[in-house]
Amino acid sequence: MGKMKRKTSLSDVPLSALQEKSLLVLYTLNMEMIILSNEGEYRDWRGVLTHAPVKKVFKDYLRSAKNTDFMESIIAEWKNVRGNNIESLQKILKEIDRYDIYEDTREYFLMDAEAYRTKISKPLFDRTDKGAYIITGLDRKHVSLGLKLIIYDAFLMYSEEDEDFAALIKKTLEEKYGMNICTKDDFLGGIPFEHDVAMTLIGTRCRRLIIVLSKSFMNCPADVFISKYAQHIGIEKSHRKVVPCLKEECEVPSNFKILFQLRYFRDGKLFNFWQKLYEAVAYNQTDKDLNEDEFERIPHKEFYQIKVPKLNPSPQEAEKKQKSNTVCVESYTEKHELPASSGNYSIETVMKLAPLPPSESPQSTTELSMNKKKQERSLLILYTLNIEMALLSDEGEYRDW
Repeated sequence: MGKMKRKTSLSDVPLSALQEKSLLVLYTLNMEMIILSNEGEYRDWRGVLTHAPVKKVFKDYLRSAKNTDFMESIIAEWKNVRGNNIESLQKILKEIDRYDIYEDTREYFLMDAEAYRTKISKPLFDRTDKGAYIITGLDRKHVSLGLKLIIYDAFLMYSEEDEDFAALIKKTLEEKYGMNICTKDDFLGGIPFEHDVAMTLIGTRCRRLIIVLSKSFMNCPADVFISKYAQHIGIEKSHRKVVPCLKEECEVPSNFKILFQLRYFRDGKLFNFWQKLYEAVAYNQTDKDLNEDEFERIPHKEFYQIKVPKLNPSPQEAEKKQKSNTVCVESYTEKHELPASSGNYSIETVMKLAPLPPSESPQSTTELSMNKKKQERSLLILYTLNIEMALLSDEGEYRDW
């Protein structure tokens, strides 16, 4: 079997990967050259500074500074520029006609790149005694107390534009329902590749993945990939994994159209967004996809109580009740010789004018109806005495009417 071909592209390797040998060769550019290139370029640190993607203020400062470590300063500033890479530095060396430096550093650059790729291929996670990754601040706290790492109720994914809405979701589920919700902001500092960490956490220690769907979310390929990854886990384990939420109307990707989406803008009397979200995320006894022997599931502090609203009575029922109350009030005022105008008062008002013992208080429509039925049943029982009995009692009494 032949050797694997060595990767020569350096566009993915940042300047921070440069090691001592490479830097020592680059620092020779601090020596100013009298002869310019064919294009009139400086062939030393001044040429590098001209083409480096650093701020003009820094360039002006360095040109006027009495300094001998020019290249060290340029590289240090360049490292702060997003997307910096070694390949861009190589192009500048060619542009200023310093092929000697280009050739002298090429092998060193490849060695630096190989060391860098090897380093990042091994996530810099601390681990528990059982080998589980310590990813969040809460993980660190549990380990320090000798406890198991917890199983999160959900991982919350969102774009930067939807951060306020995501914060509201996290706060409501944690403070009102006692859930444990994790976001990328909970990761410990210094952990590389946050998307790789999120995939590890979602696959091993998060029961659900809450996604705030929006146009900005769909513009991030990495977030979309993770959501599809979580959906695949759910299908593979026959387990509900992804809970899509929409803050406002937007185009829903085809892979999420088969799932019921929770729409925040529909929240109202017939659709309680927070109730639906809690029920979608809440732990189910059939959720056995995560290893509870290794991790700890913290029960919710309180469970959501479904409140059934009291419906207002229909107009017919309200009118019937009003008539019944009026009859009660009229009979009550006649008995206690109250002014005739008191017949227009409510039951409560009349009771204040002439209070009665509870047994004599006016009855509601329901109570009157129940009493009438009781009377009818009593009479039916008494009417059975119409049947004449042949046998007499022990005292010689008739046992019928």
